[in-house]
Amino acid sequence: MERNEIIKAYGTEFKEMTKRILAYSDLNGEIVKKLGANANKGLIAIKPNLVSVSPADYGATTHTEIVAGIIEYLGENGYDNLVIVEGSWVG
Repeated sequence: MERNEIIKAYGTEFKEMTKRILAYSDLNGEIVKKLGANANKGLIAIKPNLVSVSPADYGATTHTEIVAGIIEYLGENGYDNLVIVEGSWVG
């Protein structure tokens, strides 16, 4: 994969599509490159977009299947210290 390459996936199998995109982009390799061989010992925070109480189809909220795909991909690559984080901002 090239550094500035945009990856597109079409379909409705969001979890599997997410896992394929993460594998193609070699997310695991990028994590190891930045954090070293013991990268899977660290804590990984996943920050989905939860800006409104609206269906993911509207585009403002991360689809739960995408988050599930991220979690499964990381788990399959030896990362088990995961946390979902969220903050609120009130304008």
